[in-house]
Amino acid sequence: MPDEKDHIAVSDFKARCLSLLEEVATQHHMLIITKYGKPIARVCPIDNTKPALLGSWKGIVEVHGDLAHFDSTNEWKAEWETLDD
Repeated sequence: MPDEKDHIAVSDFKARCLSLLEEVATQHHMLIITKYGKPIARVCPIDNTKPALLGSWKGIVEVHGDLAHFDSTNEWKAEWETLDD
């Protein structure tokens, strides 16, 4: 639950809107906007972090063998043998 200090009157919010939005984004806290003392809106930061690319396939893809060094000569040889017949 937000503290009373996180509540701001709509008239004050209107006057200081840009600086308050910057504060919410940088300090990662929620702000409650009130009208006649009653909450009417909540302003909260959006988490813009992107998931890490490294390790993102962990548990999804299973690797068998060496991906960097593999021998496909048997597959090519088999392909040519089939075409010659």
